[in-house]
Amino acid sequence: MSNSKTITFFMLVTNNDCLFANYAINSFKKIFIRLNDIQKKQFTLFIYLNNLSQENKSKYIKKWNNLPFSKIFDNSEKLKTLNLKAGEIITSPEGIERKRDGLNENYDELWSTELIKFNTDYIATVDADFEILNADFYFYLLGKLEDPNCLIASTSYNPSSFHYDSYSNRNLYLHERNHTWFCIYKKETFEISKVSHFYFEKYSEEHNMVHAFDSAAYFQNDVKNKTGGKFVHLPKKYHNTFIHYGAGSKNKSITKNNVWFYRALFIIKTAGIFHVVEPNKLMKNIDRIAKKSARKFFKKFFHSIEKERRSYHH
Repeated sequence: MSNSKTITFFMLVTNNDCLFANYAINSFKKIFIRLNDIQKKQFTLFIYLNNLSQENKSKYIKKWNNLPFSKIFDNSEKLKTLNLKAGEIITSPEGIERKRDGLNENYDELWSTELIKFNTDYIATVDADFEILNADFYFYLLGKLEDPNCLIASTSYNPSSFHYDSYSNRNLYLHERNHTWFCIYKKETFEISKVSHFYFEKYSEEHNMVHAFDSAAYFQNDVKNKTGGKFVHLPKKYHNTFIHYGAGSKNKSITKNNVWFYRALFIIKTAGIFHVVEPNKLMKNIDRIAKKSARKFFKKFFHSIEKERRSYHH
């Protein structure tokens, strides 16, 4: 990591996120301890408290504030001026309508308004249920961003693909996206493109198909079209160095009493035990056995919760 590069991670935390967010936020220590003194001063995790209850504030704010890399913003006073209503129609700057899920600010509207405010070389989005197991992947992505032509680097990526949406009875062409659960943008991308991070779609009469862009994909697509710049994501060998629990804020059946067990089994069944980039043969064999066993226990204890997670995942 170049000494001249500054970075801000933007994490939204709601009440339902807190159980996972506490692990996610603390996992940033794995990056921080590998930075030199100059780099530590240039590294910030900006935690945006989105309509947190007083109970959760009392439980978590002091802990998170004490971390040497964290900055916290509480939107309680801001919400008093917004008068948000659950179920109200939100219209994106591009004119796409959707319903507000609850009394929180939505992630895509905040990505559109807040990310550009950070005056750092790199600006990143990170989900509250994204946990770092081994920081090697982070330094790999930073290495790729040293290339002047590389503008965006993320852990994960979906290529463009065709879909039939049975709910709306439509054919969709879902455009490629660097996933936002851990996605680093160079500051200049926000100068290149002024489109929002909202979901976007447009209908093609010629092909009788809807071109759809999931959250942030339309912004990314606009940057790529205007620059031809490189977007990168991790090779498969890094996929056991982090965990994205997936729509963790919707897991209403996970509580403070069972989150530790859910987390332990989820990590083992997904990423094994060792979380190294180049495991030796013995490590691979142990991980294979551990994953198989963890999947059985997970299915036994958390099958219904996993179905709940999938039903809300987007």
